[in-house]
Amino acid sequence: MDDQVQSEEPRQPDNWVLVALFEVDRREAVQCDCKGCGQVVFKQVHLVERNTGEIECWGKHCYRRELLGSSPKRAPLYTGMNGRRLTPDERLMLLENRRALIEKFRADREQELHDERRRANEIAASRQTELDDGIERVATEHAAQIAIRGLKRTKAAPIVPEYLEVLDSAILNDPLYQRAVERTTENFKATAMDLSLKWVRSSFQENVAALFQKLKRLQ
Repeated sequence: MDDQVQSEEPRQPDNWVLVALFEVDRREAVQCDCKGCGQVVFKQVHLVERNTGEIECWGKHCYRRELLGSSPKRAPLYTGMNGRRLTPDERLMLLENRRALIEKFRADREQELHDERRRANEIAASRQTELDDGIERVATEHAAQIAIRGLKRTKAAPIVPEYLEVLDSAILNDPLYQRAVERTTENFKATAMDLSLKWVRSSFQENVAALFQKLKRLQ
Protein backbone atom coordinates (compact mmCIF):
# COMPACT_ATOMS: atom_id res chain seq x y z
CA MET A 1 0.00 0.00 0.00
CA ASP A 2 1.14 3.55 -0.68
CA ASP A 3 1.03 4.41 3.03
CA GLN A 4 3.90 1.96 3.64
CA VAL A 5 6.34 3.86 1.41
CA GLN A 6 8.70 6.39 2.94
CA SER A 7 9.58 9.38 0.77
CA GLU A 8 13.30 9.99 0.36
CA GLU A 9 12.87 13.78 0.05
CA PRO A 10 10.21 15.39 2.26
CA ARG A 11 8.12 17.83 0.24
CA GLN A 12 7.16 21.25 1.53
CA PRO A 13 3.39 21.91 1.80
CA ASP A 14 3.69 25.44 0.42
CA ASN A 15 4.94 24.57 -3.06
CA TRP A 16 1.78 22.83 -4.28
CA VAL A 17 -1.99 23.17 -4.48
CA LEU A 18 -4.70 20.51 -4.38
CA VAL A 19 -6.59 21.08 -7.63
CA ALA A 20 -9.15 18.28 -7.57
CA LEU A 21 -10.25 15.10 -5.87
CA PHE A 22 -11.80 12.34 -7.96
CA GLU A 23 -12.07 8.63 -8.58
CA VAL A 24 -11.83 6.33 -11.60
CA ASP A 25 -12.98 2.83 -12.38
CA ARG A 26 -10.89 0.19 -10.65
CA ARG A 27 -9.89 -1.17 -14.07
CA GLU A 28 -8.54 2.28 -14.99
CA ALA A 29 -6.58 2.95 -11.81
CA VAL A 30 -3.72 5.45 -12.07
CA GLN A 31 -0.26 5.23 -10.58
CA CYS A 32 0.50 7.28 -7.49
CA ASP A 33 3.22 9.84 -8.26
CA CYS A 34 4.69 9.76 -4.77
CA LYS A 35 8.38 8.99 -5.17
CA GLY A 36 9.05 5.35 -4.35
CA CYS A 37 5.38 4.37 -4.12
CA GLY A 38 4.37 2.92 -7.46
CA GLN A 39 0.98 1.73 -6.22
CA VAL A 40 -2.15 2.30 -8.31
CA VAL A 41 -5.13 4.22 -6.95
CA PHE A 42 -8.71 4.60 -8.10
CA LYS A 43 -10.47 6.04 -5.04
CA GLN A 44 -9.78 9.54 -3.70
CA VAL A 45 -7.19 10.38 -6.33
CA HIS A 46 -5.63 13.73 -5.39
CA LEU A 47 -4.68 15.87 -8.39
CA VAL A 48 -1.86 18.15 -7.26
CA GLU A 49 -0.20 20.99 -9.14
CA ARG A 50 3.22 22.16 -8.03
CA ASN A 51 4.47 25.70 -8.38
CA THR A 52 6.90 24.35 -10.98
CA GLY A 53 3.93 23.45 -13.18
CA GLU A 54 4.08 19.69 -12.63
CA ILE A 55 0.70 17.99 -12.29
CA GLU A 56 0.66 14.79 -10.25
CA CYS A 57 -1.78 12.15 -9.02
CA TRP A 58 -1.44 11.07 -5.41
CA GLY A 59 -3.11 8.34 -3.39
CA LYS A 60 -4.79 9.48 -0.19
CA HIS A 61 -2.24 7.92 2.17
CA CYS A 62 0.82 9.33 0.42
CA TYR A 63 -0.91 12.67 0.07
CA ARG A 64 -1.73 12.90 3.75
CA ARG A 65 1.66 11.72 4.91
CA GLU A 66 4.06 13.33 2.44
CA LEU A 67 2.26 16.49 1.33
CA LEU A 68 -0.30 17.42 3.94
CA GLY A 69 1.63 16.29 6.98
CA SER A 70 0.44 18.15 10.06
CA SER A 71 -1.16 20.92 7.99
CA PRO A 72 -4.94 21.43 8.17
CA LYS A 73 -7.06 19.51 5.70
CA ARG A 74 -7.35 21.33 2.38
CA ALA A 75 -10.37 21.56 0.12
CA PRO A 76 -9.76 21.06 -3.61
CA LEU A 77 -9.86 24.20 -5.74
CA TYR A 78 -12.34 22.98 -8.32
CA THR A 79 -14.13 19.89 -7.03
CA GLY A 80 -15.96 18.76 -3.92
CA MET A 81 -14.51 16.66 -1.13
CA ASN A 82 -16.47 13.56 -2.12
CA GLY A 83 -14.43 12.93 -5.23
CA ARG A 84 -16.81 12.27 -8.11
CA ARG A 85 -15.96 9.72 -10.81
CA LEU A 86 -14.33 11.02 -13.98
CA THR A 87 -16.24 10.85 -17.23
CA PRO A 88 -14.64 8.92 -20.14
CA ASP A 89 -13.50 12.22 -21.70
CA GLU A 90 -11.99 13.37 -18.43
CA ARG A 91 -10.25 10.03 -17.97
CA LEU A 92 -8.69 10.48 -21.43
CA MET A 93 -7.52 13.99 -20.51
CA LEU A 94 -5.99 12.61 -17.34
CA LEU A 95 -3.90 10.27 -19.46
CA GLU A 96 -3.05 12.64 -22.31
CA ASN A 97 -3.38 16.23 -21.12
CA ARG A 98 -3.68 16.92 -17.41
CA ARG A 99 -3.51 20.67 -18.00
CA ALA A 100 -6.66 20.45 -20.12
CA LEU A 101 -8.33 18.44 -17.37
CA ILE A 102 -7.55 21.17 -14.84
CA GLU A 103 -8.99 23.78 -17.19
CA LYS A 104 -12.16 21.72 -17.52
CA PHE A 105 -12.44 21.41 -13.75
CA ARG A 106 -11.98 25.19 -13.46
CA ALA A 107 -14.61 25.93 -16.14
CA ASP A 108 -17.06 23.49 -14.55
CA ARG A 109 -16.57 25.13 -11.15
CA GLU A 110 -17.08 28.62 -12.57
CA GLN A 111 -20.30 27.44 -14.20
CA GLU A 112 -21.47 25.94 -10.91
CA LEU A 113 -20.80 29.22 -9.10
CA HIS A 114 -22.57 31.15 -11.85
CA ASP A 115 -25.60 28.85 -11.59
CA GLU A 116 -25.62 29.16 -7.80
CA ARG A 117 -25.55 32.97 -7.99
CA ARG A 118 -28.31 32.94 -10.60
CA ARG A 119 -30.50 30.69 -8.44
CA ALA A 120 -29.81 32.85 -5.39
CA ASN A 121 -30.76 35.99 -7.33
CA GLU A 122 -33.93 34.34 -8.61
CA ILE A 123 -34.90 33.30 -5.08
CA ALA A 124 -34.15 36.79 -3.76
CA ALA A 125 -36.16 38.41 -6.57
CA SER A 126 -39.07 36.06 -5.98
CA ARG A 127 -38.95 36.75 -2.26
CA GLN A 128 -38.85 40.51 -2.87
CA THR A 129 -41.82 40.25 -5.21
CA GLU A 130 -43.75 38.30 -2.57
CA LEU A 131 -42.78 40.86 0.06
CA ASP A 132 -43.80 43.80 -2.15
CA ASP A 133 -47.11 42.14 -2.95
CA GLY A 134 -47.68 41.42 0.73
CA ILE A 135 -46.82 44.98 1.73
CA GLU A 136 -49.20 46.38 -0.86
CA ARG A 137 -51.97 44.05 0.28
CA VAL A 138 -51.52 44.86 3.96
CA ALA A 139 -51.23 48.59 3.30
CA THR A 140 -54.41 48.53 1.22
CA GLU A 141 -56.28 46.59 3.89
CA HIS A 142 -55.03 49.03 6.52
CA ALA A 143 -56.20 51.98 4.45
CA ALA A 144 -59.65 50.38 4.18
CA GLN A 145 -59.78 49.95 7.93
CA ILE A 146 -58.97 53.64 8.40
CA ALA A 147 -61.75 54.61 6.01
CA ILE A 148 -64.25 52.36 7.78
CA ARG A 149 -63.38 53.79 11.19
CA GLY A 150 -63.55 57.30 9.77
CA LEU A 151 -60.56 58.17 11.92
CA LYS A 152 -62.86 58.59 14.91
CA ARG A 153 -60.99 59.07 18.12
CA THR A 154 -61.51 56.18 20.52
CA LYS A 155 -60.70 55.53 24.15
CA ALA A 156 -58.81 52.35 23.28
CA ALA A 157 -55.30 52.03 24.65
CA PRO A 158 -52.71 53.41 22.21
CA ILE A 159 -51.06 50.73 20.07
CA VAL A 160 -47.81 52.62 19.64
CA PRO A 161 -45.09 50.59 21.41
CA GLU A 162 -42.65 52.49 23.58
CA TYR A 163 -39.73 51.94 21.22
CA LEU A 164 -41.67 53.72 18.47
CA GLU A 165 -42.53 56.66 20.70
CA VAL A 166 -38.81 57.11 21.33
CA LEU A 167 -38.29 57.14 17.54
CA ASP A 168 -35.08 55.16 17.64
CA SER A 169 -32.85 55.86 14.62
CA ALA A 170 -32.86 52.17 13.67
CA ILE A 171 -36.65 52.34 13.43
CA LEU A 172 -36.64 55.62 11.51
CA ASN A 173 -34.15 54.22 8.99
CA ASP A 174 -36.01 50.95 8.52
CA PRO A 175 -37.35 50.88 4.92
CA LEU A 176 -40.56 49.26 6.13
CA TYR A 177 -41.11 52.01 8.70
CA GLN A 178 -40.59 54.61 5.99
CA ARG A 179 -43.02 52.69 3.80
CA ALA A 180 -45.56 52.71 6.63
CA VAL A 181 -45.20 56.49 7.02
CA GLU A 182 -45.63 57.05 3.28
CA ARG A 183 -48.73 54.86 2.99
CA THR A 184 -50.30 56.26 6.15
CA THR A 185 -49.68 59.80 4.89
CA GLU A 186 -51.42 58.89 1.62
CA ASN A 187 -54.32 57.38 3.55
CA PHE A 188 -54.76 60.44 5.75
CA LYS A 189 -54.58 62.81 2.80
CA ALA A 190 -57.27 60.76 1.10
CA THR A 191 -59.57 61.36 4.08
CA ALA A 192 -58.75 65.09 4.19
CA MET A 193 -58.02 64.96 7.90
CA ASP A 194 -56.41 68.00 9.51
CA LEU A 195 -53.01 66.94 10.82
CA SER A 196 -52.77 70.13 12.82
CA LEU A 197 -55.25 68.63 15.26
CA LYS A 198 -53.59 66.88 18.18
CA TRP A 199 -55.88 63.85 18.13
CA VAL A 200 -55.37 63.42 14.39
CA ARG A 201 -51.59 63.49 14.83
CA SER A 202 -51.94 60.91 17.60
CA SER A 203 -54.11 58.75 15.38
CA PHE A 204 -51.58 59.17 12.57
CA GLN A 205 -48.78 57.90 14.82
CA GLU A 206 -50.87 54.97 15.98
CA ASN A 207 -51.69 53.99 12.40
CA VAL A 208 -48.05 54.25 11.33
CA ALA A 209 -47.08 51.94 14.19
CA ALA A 210 -49.85 49.48 13.44
CA LEU A 211 -48.97 49.30 9.74
CA PHE A 212 -45.26 49.02 10.52
CA GLN A 213 -45.89 46.06 12.82
CA LYS A 214 -47.98 44.34 10.13
CA LEU A 215 -45.29 44.89 7.50
CA LYS A 216 -42.56 43.54 9.78
CA ARG A 217 -44.52 40.32 10.22
CA LEU A 218 -44.29 39.75 6.47
CA GLN A 219 -40.51 39.38 6.63
